[in-house]
Amino acid sequence: MKNLRTFLTGLLSLTATMLWAADYQVDGQFVTIPVKQVKADGAQVVRLQVVNDNIIRVQATSKAQLPEKQSLMIVKQTQKPKFTVKEDGDVVSVKAANVEARVDGNTGHITFFDANGKQLLKEAKDGKQFWDFTVPERELGMKTGYTVPEEQKHGLSWQMKFDSPDDEAFYGLGQHQSEEFNMKGKNEDLFQYNTKVSIPFVLSNKNYGILWDSYSYCRFGNPHDYLQLNRAFKLYDKNGKSGHLTGTYIDAQGKKLVRDEDSIYYEYGTPAKSEIALKTDNGGIKNFPKDINLMGANVTYEGFIEPMANNYQLSIINLSFIIPAM
Repeated sequence: MKNLRTFLTGLLSLTATMLWAADYQVDGQFVTIPVKQVKADGAQVVRLQVVNDNIIRVQATSKAQLPEKQSLMIVKQTQKPKFTVKEDGDVVSVKAANVEARVDGNTGHITFFDANGKQLLKEAKDGKQFWDFTVPERELGMKTGYTVPEEQKHGLSWQMKFDSPDDEAFYGLGQHQSEEFNMKGKNEDLFQYNTKVSIPFVLSNKNYGILWDSYSYCRFGNPHDYLQLNRAFKLYDKNGKSGHLTGTYIDAQGKKLVRDEDSIYYEYGTPAKSEIALKTDNGGIKNFPKDINLMGANVTYEGFIEPMANNYQLSIINLSFIIPAM
């Protein structure tokens, strides 16, 4: 692979004295573009930093200015590569030796090109979105008696989307348990857990890479939260009755129990989105039936699922598993 272009994205900060020129400002290796037509949850400011001949770092925020914070991922950059800045109508172009970034001053949308002007990556419509976020008390993780200042509990949750051609492949994201190599069209939650090692970096077969400056829990692919089965689909039992599946439990001695199941989720701390969960104090394992010995039992869920959207056919579901004896 020839010169690899890498784009760094994230919400970082830099403090410096800046001089405005037309619809952008240049300060050292930084070019800051204020967005003219700010949308709800969209970016107000976009900043580009030319890191070296192959890397342009992107910073953006939905606030009036970038926050003053030090990245835990990206070290201070000392190189001062040459680059040019050009304004063509509403588009501000920042060009290094081997990579160019063009920012639409109206929308803040970014498109990347190689040294020959070939498009590498284009931000999708509504590609950058931000939401205010407050860390719940239960997730602060402080056990030393230290009280977290109120201002440190608040931040932004953000999403970035790019257009990608059908023949593109993405590799990376670290070490995961999904046994997937090409992550195009796949979903992956990024967090550290046992043998799961997450690295927020992907390499494209189109000769570029993306590193996003985030050491928080994040998702690659579908950004939406997980839902209980009955919130994502219309459910029908094996006889066609709506509202649930049919769950059949047969223990090791042949005792049989049949009941309605509106979800298939028994992990501890079930989100309060299932009727069963609501009746059992949110405890996932408490959702298991009480009147049967599950050690060595065979459990089968049967029925039909129908997507909430129209123009889809009913799908038959028949899941079966055995709970091993310990």
